[in-house]
Amino acid sequence: MTENVKAPLVQENILSWYSNPPKTLSIDTEFIWRTTYWPKPALLQSCHANKAFILDPLNYSEENFDCFKDLLTNPSILKIFHAAHDDLVILDSLFKCLPDTFIDTQHAALFCGANQQMGLDKIALKMLGVELDKSCQGSNWLTRPLSSKQLNYAVQDVAYLEDIWAIQSKELQERSYIAWLEEDMTKLLNKIKNNHDPWQSWRQVPPRNTSPRAMAYAQVLTAWRELHAQEKNKPIQHIVNHDTLARWSDSPFDTEDKWLSELLLHKISLTIDQKDYFFSLLKQAENMPEEQAPQWPHRRLSKKEDALIKNLKKELKTTAQELDIPEFLIASRKDLVKFIWHKDSSLSSGWRYEIFGKKMLHTLD
Repeated sequence: MTENVKAPLVQENILSWYSNPPKTLSIDTEFIWRTTYWPKPALLQSCHANKAFILDPLNYSEENFDCFKDLLTNPSILKIFHAAHDDLVILDSLFKCLPDTFIDTQHAALFCGANQQMGLDKIALKMLGVELDKSCQGSNWLTRPLSSKQLNYAVQDVAYLEDIWAIQSKELQERSYIAWLEEDMTKLLNKIKNNHDPWQSWRQVPPRNTSPRAMAYAQVLTAWRELHAQEKNKPIQHIVNHDTLARWSDSPFDTEDKWLSELLLHKISLTIDQKDYFFSLLKQAENMPEEQAPQWPHRRLSKKEDALIKNLKKELKTTAQELDIPEFLIASRKDLVKFIWHKDSSLSSGWRYEIFGKKMLHTLD
Protein backbone atom coordinates (compact mmCIF):
# COMPACT_ATOMS: atom_id res chain seq x y z
CA MET A 1 0.00 0.00 0.00
CA THR A 2 3.02 2.34 0.26
CA GLU A 3 2.81 3.22 -3.43
CA ASN A 4 -0.34 5.24 -2.72
CA VAL A 5 1.22 7.38 0.01
CA LYS A 6 1.35 11.09 -0.85
CA ALA A 7 3.92 13.63 0.29
CA PRO A 8 2.69 17.12 -0.67
CA LEU A 9 5.25 19.91 -0.77
CA VAL A 10 4.71 22.23 2.20
CA GLN A 11 4.75 25.86 1.01
CA GLU A 12 6.03 28.78 3.08
CA ASN A 13 3.13 30.96 1.95
CA ILE A 14 -0.15 30.68 0.03
CA LEU A 15 0.26 33.54 -2.40
CA SER A 16 0.08 31.17 -5.37
CA TRP A 17 -3.35 29.93 -4.20
CA TYR A 18 -4.43 33.51 -3.56
CA SER A 19 -3.47 34.73 -7.04
CA ASN A 20 -4.81 31.59 -8.73
CA PRO A 21 -7.57 30.14 -6.48
CA PRO A 22 -7.99 26.36 -6.70
CA LYS A 23 -11.43 24.83 -7.26
CA THR A 24 -11.08 22.72 -4.13
CA LEU A 25 -9.10 23.09 -0.91
CA SER A 26 -8.77 20.50 1.85
CA ILE A 27 -8.68 21.87 5.39
CA ASP A 28 -8.09 20.39 8.84
CA THR A 29 -7.22 21.80 12.25
CA GLU A 30 -5.48 20.67 15.40
CA PHE A 31 -6.56 22.09 18.74
CA ILE A 32 -6.83 21.55 22.48
CA TRP A 33 -10.32 21.71 24.03
CA ARG A 34 -10.27 20.14 27.46
CA THR A 35 -10.19 22.68 30.29
CA THR A 36 -11.48 25.82 28.56
CA TYR A 37 -14.80 27.13 27.28
CA TRP A 38 -13.25 28.24 24.01
CA PRO A 39 -11.08 25.82 22.03
CA LYS A 40 -7.38 26.62 21.73
CA PRO A 41 -6.39 26.57 18.02
CA ALA A 42 -3.00 24.95 17.59
CA LEU A 43 -2.54 24.31 13.86
CA LEU A 44 -4.36 24.81 10.57
CA GLN A 45 -3.34 22.71 7.60
CA SER A 46 -4.59 22.84 4.03
CA CYS A 47 -3.81 21.05 0.80
CA HIS A 48 -4.54 21.24 -2.91
CA ALA A 49 -3.13 18.75 -5.40
CA ASN A 50 0.54 18.22 -4.48
CA LYS A 51 1.00 21.35 -2.36
CA ALA A 52 0.20 21.92 1.30
CA PHE A 53 0.31 24.87 3.66
CA ILE A 54 0.44 24.99 7.45
CA LEU A 55 -0.71 28.08 9.34
CA ASP A 56 0.52 28.25 12.93
CA PRO A 57 -2.03 30.22 15.04
CA LEU A 58 0.70 30.82 17.60
CA ASN A 59 3.13 32.33 15.09
CA TYR A 60 1.94 33.53 11.68
CA SER A 61 2.42 36.40 9.27
CA GLU A 62 -0.47 38.81 8.73
CA GLU A 63 -0.09 38.29 4.97
CA ASN A 64 -0.66 34.53 5.18
CA PHE A 65 -3.48 34.99 7.70
CA ASP A 66 -5.32 37.50 5.49
CA CYS A 67 -4.77 35.41 2.35
CA PHE A 68 -6.13 32.30 4.01
CA LYS A 69 -9.17 34.19 5.28
CA ASP A 70 -9.89 35.32 1.72
CA LEU A 71 -9.55 31.76 0.45
CA LEU A 72 -11.84 30.53 3.22
CA THR A 73 -14.61 32.94 2.27
CA ASN A 74 -14.17 32.62 -1.50
CA PRO A 75 -17.46 31.01 -2.66
CA SER A 76 -15.85 29.62 -5.83
CA ILE A 77 -13.56 27.34 -3.76
CA LEU A 78 -15.11 24.17 -2.36
CA LYS A 79 -13.60 23.55 1.07
CA ILE A 80 -13.25 19.85 1.97
CA PHE A 81 -13.26 18.71 5.61
CA HIS A 82 -13.53 15.43 7.44
CA ALA A 83 -15.73 15.63 10.58
CA ALA A 84 -16.23 19.33 9.91
CA HIS A 85 -17.99 20.55 13.06
CA ASP A 86 -14.98 21.18 15.32
CA ASP A 87 -12.88 22.50 12.42
CA LEU A 88 -15.58 25.06 11.63
CA VAL A 89 -15.71 26.13 15.28
CA ILE A 90 -11.93 26.63 15.23
CA LEU A 91 -12.06 28.61 11.96
CA ASP A 92 -14.82 30.79 13.36
CA SER A 93 -12.76 31.53 16.47
CA LEU A 94 -9.65 32.30 14.40
CA PHE A 95 -11.06 34.27 11.48
CA LYS A 96 -14.47 35.39 12.80
CA CYS A 97 -16.04 33.96 9.66
CA LEU A 98 -17.12 30.66 8.16
CA PRO A 99 -17.02 29.18 4.65
CA ASP A 100 -20.31 29.02 2.78
CA THR A 101 -19.19 26.38 0.31
CA PHE A 102 -17.87 23.23 1.97
CA ILE A 103 -18.49 19.51 2.33
CA ASP A 104 -17.70 16.94 5.02
CA THR A 105 -16.36 13.62 3.73
CA GLN A 106 -17.38 11.85 6.95
CA HIS A 107 -21.00 12.90 6.45
CA ALA A 108 -20.81 12.26 2.70
CA ALA A 109 -19.78 8.66 3.42
CA LEU A 110 -23.17 8.08 5.06
CA PHE A 111 -24.86 8.91 1.76
CA CYS A 112 -22.49 6.50 0.02
CA GLY A 113 -23.48 3.39 1.95
CA ALA A 114 -21.53 3.68 5.23
CA ASN A 115 -23.66 2.55 8.17
CA GLN A 116 -21.78 4.53 10.83
CA GLN A 117 -19.58 7.60 11.28
CA MET A 118 -16.12 6.61 10.00
CA GLY A 119 -12.76 8.09 10.89
CA LEU A 120 -10.50 9.42 8.15
CA ASP A 121 -8.10 6.51 8.57
CA LYS A 122 -10.85 3.97 7.89
CA ILE A 123 -12.19 5.85 4.88
CA ALA A 124 -8.70 6.34 3.40
CA LEU A 125 -7.98 2.64 3.80
CA LYS A 126 -11.32 1.56 2.34
CA MET A 127 -11.43 3.97 -0.59
CA LEU A 128 -7.76 4.55 -1.42
CA GLY A 129 -5.89 1.63 0.15
CA VAL A 130 -3.82 4.05 2.24
CA GLU A 131 -2.91 3.42 5.87
CA LEU A 132 -2.69 6.68 7.81
CA ASP A 133 -0.50 6.93 10.90
CA LYS A 134 -2.76 8.24 13.71
CA SER A 135 -0.17 7.94 16.49
CA CYS A 136 0.03 11.74 16.91
CA GLN A 137 -3.72 12.20 17.24
CA GLY A 138 -3.67 12.77 20.99
CA SER A 139 -0.39 14.70 21.18
CA ASN A 140 -0.03 18.19 22.64
CA TRP A 141 -0.37 20.45 19.61
CA LEU A 142 0.37 23.60 21.60
CA THR A 143 4.00 22.64 22.29
CA ARG A 144 6.66 24.33 20.16
CA PRO A 145 8.57 23.36 18.21
CA LEU A 146 6.35 20.70 16.72
CA SER A 147 8.13 17.49 15.79
CA SER A 148 8.57 16.43 12.17
CA LYS A 149 6.29 13.48 12.95
CA GLN A 150 3.54 15.85 14.10
CA LEU A 151 3.90 18.03 11.01
CA ASN A 152 3.80 15.01 8.73
CA TYR A 153 0.69 13.75 10.53
CA ALA A 154 -0.97 17.15 10.03
CA VAL A 155 -0.25 17.18 6.30
CA GLN A 156 -1.39 13.58 5.84
CA ASP A 157 -4.76 14.53 7.35
CA VAL A 158 -5.45 16.80 4.37
CA ALA A 159 -3.44 15.11 1.63
CA TYR A 160 -6.16 12.62 0.63
CA LEU A 161 -9.39 14.56 1.14
CA GLU A 162 -9.60 15.74 -2.48
CA ASP A 163 -9.13 12.17 -3.72
CA ILE A 164 -11.78 10.88 -1.34
CA TRP A 165 -14.23 13.60 -2.36
CA ALA A 166 -13.62 12.90 -6.06
CA ILE A 167 -14.83 9.33 -5.52
CA GLN A 168 -17.67 10.31 -3.20
CA SER A 169 -19.01 13.09 -5.42
CA LYS A 170 -19.24 10.75 -8.38
CA GLU A 171 -21.19 8.20 -6.33
CA LEU A 172 -23.43 10.90 -4.88
CA GLN A 173 -24.23 12.14 -8.38
CA GLU A 174 -25.14 8.61 -9.44
CA ARG A 175 -27.37 8.22 -6.37
CA SER A 176 -28.86 11.73 -6.79
CA TYR A 177 -27.90 12.56 -3.18
CA ILE A 178 -25.67 15.61 -3.79
CA ALA A 179 -28.46 18.07 -2.97
CA TRP A 180 -29.18 16.18 0.26
CA LEU A 181 -25.55 16.52 1.38
CA GLU A 182 -25.51 20.22 0.50
CA GLU A 183 -28.67 20.75 2.55
CA ASP A 184 -27.08 19.06 5.57
CA MET A 185 -23.96 21.22 5.22
CA THR A 186 -26.15 24.34 5.31
CA LYS A 187 -27.84 23.03 8.46
CA LEU A 188 -24.46 22.39 10.08
CA LEU A 189 -23.32 25.91 9.22
CA ASN A 190 -26.46 27.46 10.70
CA LYS A 191 -26.12 25.32 13.82
CA ILE A 192 -22.62 26.65 14.46
CA LYS A 193 -23.63 30.24 13.72
CA ASN A 194 -26.51 30.01 16.22
CA ASN A 195 -24.79 27.86 18.82
CA HIS A 196 -23.77 30.59 21.25
CA ASP A 197 -27.15 31.90 22.45
CA PRO A 198 -26.91 31.61 26.27
CA TRP A 199 -30.66 32.06 26.58
CA GLN A 200 -31.26 28.74 24.84
CA SER A 201 -28.89 26.75 27.05
CA TRP A 202 -31.76 25.73 29.39
CA ARG A 203 -32.58 23.09 26.78
CA GLN A 204 -29.44 21.16 27.81
CA VAL A 205 -30.38 20.84 31.50
CA PRO A 206 -33.15 18.32 32.33
CA PRO A 207 -35.30 20.00 35.02
CA ARG A 208 -36.62 18.54 38.26
CA ASN A 209 -39.71 20.68 37.94
CA THR A 210 -41.31 21.93 34.72
CA SER A 211 -43.58 24.55 36.28
CA PRO A 212 -43.40 28.03 34.70
CA ARG A 213 -41.61 29.43 37.77
CA ALA A 214 -38.98 26.66 37.77
CA MET A 215 -38.44 26.99 34.02
CA ALA A 216 -38.03 30.76 34.36
CA TYR A 217 -35.25 30.18 36.90
CA ALA A 218 -33.77 27.46 34.70
CA GLN A 219 -33.54 29.86 31.79
CA VAL A 220 -31.83 32.70 33.64
CA LEU A 221 -29.51 30.46 35.68
CA THR A 222 -28.29 28.46 32.67
CA ALA A 223 -27.80 31.72 30.74
CA TRP A 224 -25.80 33.14 33.66
CA ARG A 225 -23.64 29.98 33.83
CA GLU A 226 -22.96 30.12 30.08
CA LEU A 227 -21.94 33.79 30.21
CA HIS A 228 -19.84 33.29 33.35
CA ALA A 229 -18.09 30.30 31.73
CA GLN A 230 -17.34 32.40 28.66
CA GLU A 231 -15.92 35.19 30.82
CA LYS A 232 -13.77 32.78 32.84
CA ASN A 233 -12.98 30.64 29.77
CA LYS A 234 -13.90 27.47 31.65
CA PRO A 235 -16.16 24.56 30.65
CA ILE A 236 -19.71 25.16 31.90
CA GLN A 237 -19.61 22.03 34.08
CA HIS A 238 -16.51 23.49 35.81
CA ILE A 239 -18.64 26.43 36.91
CA VAL A 240 -21.58 24.44 38.27
CA ASN A 241 -22.98 21.09 37.10
CA HIS A 242 -26.38 20.35 35.57
CA ASP A 243 -27.79 18.69 38.70
CA THR A 244 -27.02 21.71 40.86
CA LEU A 245 -28.64 24.08 38.37
CA ALA A 246 -31.73 21.89 38.28
CA ARG A 247 -31.87 21.97 42.10
CA TRP A 248 -31.47 25.75 42.19
CA SER A 249 -34.25 26.16 39.61
CA ASP A 250 -36.58 23.86 41.50
CA SER A 251 -35.94 25.45 44.92
CA PRO A 252 -34.40 28.93 44.55
CA PHE A 253 -33.04 30.56 47.71
CA ASP A 254 -35.07 33.38 49.23
CA THR A 255 -32.25 35.77 50.20
CA GLU A 256 -29.13 37.16 48.55
CA ASP A 257 -26.96 35.95 51.45
CA LYS A 258 -28.13 32.36 50.95
CA TRP A 259 -27.37 32.60 47.22
CA LEU A 260 -23.89 34.00 47.87
CA SER A 261 -23.17 31.26 50.43
CA GLU A 262 -24.26 28.63 47.92
CA LEU A 263 -22.05 30.13 45.23
CA LEU A 264 -19.07 30.11 47.61
CA LEU A 265 -19.69 26.42 48.30
CA HIS A 266 -19.07 25.93 44.59
CA LYS A 267 -15.98 28.16 44.71
CA ILE A 268 -17.71 30.94 42.77
CA SER A 269 -16.69 34.40 43.88
CA LEU A 270 -18.34 37.34 42.15
CA THR A 271 -17.27 40.96 41.81
CA ILE A 272 -19.73 43.70 42.76
CA ASP A 273 -20.79 44.12 39.12
CA GLN A 274 -21.13 40.38 38.67
CA LYS A 275 -23.29 40.16 41.81
CA ASP A 276 -25.53 42.93 40.56
CA TYR A 277 -25.98 41.15 37.25
CA PHE A 278 -26.60 37.77 38.89
CA PHE A 279 -29.32 39.12 41.16
CA SER A 280 -30.89 41.14 38.35
CA LEU A 281 -31.30 37.85 36.48
CA LEU A 282 -32.89 36.21 39.51
CA LYS A 283 -35.32 39.11 39.79
CA GLN A 284 -36.11 38.69 36.10
CA ALA A 285 -36.97 35.04 36.73
CA GLU A 286 -39.09 35.87 39.77
CA ASN A 287 -41.11 38.44 37.81
CA MET A 288 -41.38 36.53 34.53
CA PRO A 289 -45.02 36.08 33.42
CA GLU A 290 -46.02 32.44 33.15
CA GLU A 291 -46.76 32.72 29.44
CA GLN A 292 -43.19 33.95 28.79
CA ALA A 293 -41.46 31.13 30.67
CA PRO A 294 -39.91 28.46 28.40
CA GLN A 295 -41.72 25.15 28.19
CA TRP A 296 -39.78 21.92 28.58
CA PRO A 297 -40.24 20.16 25.24
CA HIS A 298 -40.21 16.59 26.57
CA ARG A 299 -42.76 14.49 28.43
CA ARG A 300 -43.64 10.83 28.88
CA LEU A 301 -45.24 9.24 25.84
CA SER A 302 -48.77 7.89 26.09
CA LYS A 303 -49.35 4.23 25.18
CA LYS A 304 -50.85 5.35 21.86
CA GLU A 305 -47.86 7.56 21.12
CA ASP A 306 -45.42 4.83 22.08
CA ALA A 307 -47.12 2.42 19.66
CA LEU A 308 -47.01 5.10 16.96
CA ILE A 309 -43.27 5.59 17.46
CA LYS A 310 -42.70 1.84 17.09
CA ASN A 311 -44.61 1.83 13.80
CA LEU A 312 -42.68 4.86 12.55
CA LYS A 313 -39.38 3.15 13.39
CA LYS A 314 -40.42 0.16 11.28
CA GLU A 315 -41.26 2.46 8.39
CA LEU A 316 -38.00 4.31 8.91
CA LYS A 317 -36.02 1.09 8.71
CA THR A 318 -37.72 0.15 5.44
CA THR A 319 -37.10 3.59 3.92
CA ALA A 320 -33.43 3.57 4.97
CA GLN A 321 -32.90 0.13 3.44
CA GLU A 322 -34.53 1.20 0.17
CA LEU A 323 -32.27 4.27 -0.04
CA ASP A 324 -29.16 2.43 1.24
CA ILE A 325 -28.47 4.99 3.96
CA PRO A 326 -28.44 4.51 7.76
CA GLU A 327 -31.67 5.11 9.69
CA PHE A 328 -30.09 7.70 11.99
CA LEU A 329 -29.19 9.85 8.99
CA ILE A 330 -32.91 10.30 8.32
CA ALA A 331 -34.20 10.64 11.87
CA SER A 332 -33.45 9.80 15.48
CA ARG A 333 -36.06 8.65 17.98
CA LYS A 334 -36.07 12.20 19.32
CA ASP A 335 -36.92 13.47 15.83
CA LEU A 336 -39.79 10.98 15.58
CA VAL A 337 -41.19 12.15 18.92
CA LYS A 338 -41.05 15.78 17.82
CA PHE A 339 -42.74 14.79 14.58
CA ILE A 340 -45.76 13.18 16.25
CA TRP A 341 -46.01 16.11 18.65
CA HIS A 342 -46.18 18.44 15.63
CA LYS A 343 -43.00 20.19 16.74
CA ASP A 344 -40.26 21.35 14.40
CA SER A 345 -37.93 18.44 13.66
CA SER A 346 -35.59 17.23 10.95
CA LEU A 347 -38.63 15.59 9.31
CA SER A 348 -40.50 18.88 8.97
CA SER A 349 -38.66 20.17 5.91
CA GLY A 350 -36.05 19.43 3.27
CA TRP A 351 -35.09 16.07 1.84
CA ARG A 352 -36.06 14.20 5.02
CA TYR A 353 -39.61 15.52 4.74
CA GLU A 354 -39.78 14.58 1.07
CA ILE A 355 -38.60 10.99 1.53
CA PHE A 356 -40.18 10.19 4.89
CA GLY A 357 -42.01 12.98 6.71
CA LYS A 358 -44.53 13.65 3.95
CA LYS A 359 -45.67 10.04 3.59
CA MET A 360 -45.88 9.63 7.38
CA LEU A 361 -48.23 12.58 7.89
CA HIS A 362 -51.24 10.28 7.49
CA THR A 363 -50.21 8.43 10.64
CA LEU A 364 -50.81 11.60 12.67
CA ASP A 365 -54.48 11.99 11.63
